[in-house]
Amino acid sequence: MQLARARREHYGQSSERLTAEVGQLEMLIGDLEENQAQAAAAAKAARTTPAKPRQQPVRKPLPAHLPRETVLHEPVLACRCGCTDPARLTRLGEDVTEVLEKLPARLKVIRHVRPRYACRSCEAILQAAAPDLPVKRGRPGPGLLAHVLVSKYVDGLPLYRLSGILAREGVEIERQTLADWVGHAAWWLRPLAEAIGRHALAQRVLWTDDTPIRVLAPGRGKTREARVWVYAHDPRPWGGTGPPAALYRYSADRKGERPQGHLAGFQGWVHADGFAGYNAL
Repeated sequence: MQLARARREHYGQSSERLTAEVGQLEMLIGDLEENQAQAAAAAKAARTTPAKPRQQPVRKPLPAHLPRETVLHEPVLACRCGCTDPARLTRLGEDVTEVLEKLPARLKVIRHVRPRYACRSCEAILQAAAPDLPVKRGRPGPGLLAHVLVSKYVDGLPLYRLSGILAREGVEIERQTLADWVGHAAWWLRPLAEAIGRHALAQRVLWTDDTPIRVLAPGRGKTREARVWVYAHDPRPWGGTGPPAALYRYSADRKGERPQGHLAGFQGWVHADGFAGYNAL
């Protein structure tokens, strides 16, 4: 697995076959580690004589921002002297064991109720305005919409799989509906992305690069190579101020006119590779 990763990083291999091989190797390593842990647990349970304790790896403390729930385990009050009065006991200290637990995600329904009132004098009808929702006349709340976006774009979860996960919780949402939600979310987030882009292009120093991606070519029965360009600014390495920012742009090809159009009006330093398309800048 290390050799495959090193080859890919060193020689720039990005074929789907190598990606699949790395994934299979990672699954194999995971299976071996799981089998080893299972065998160790079985051996520990069957051991009757104390063995030499194995050196435990140094564990990082659990993050402090996580909420804590304390479960108090009081001992059975059964002393040799027959004392059962807690007030006669002296507390010497305590041992604390922290266990990381996960609460299953839960869906809930928020009911927006808008009572209507009528005035008997002027016959006016009074009612609060309908709440603003991310999808007009849609059902997803902001939290569910954010979960769909993170699942698709951060975790790489296809929408049809996410639809199956929701179905296990008793909520049937078709893939087409999820795709409609993603489209609405993209419309909402576009102004934010443009604001981040304006902030990045307003800096004096940028780093840029492009990466190839395979996209479907409808009607041709195969894929074609497109590009994603990034223009990034990060003042932290040299002790600068301000937040980092990255602007991404998609293009169907790698023509030099692409970065020229992206950086039109920019003034400053650009760090790039030797791609000839930057020469006109």
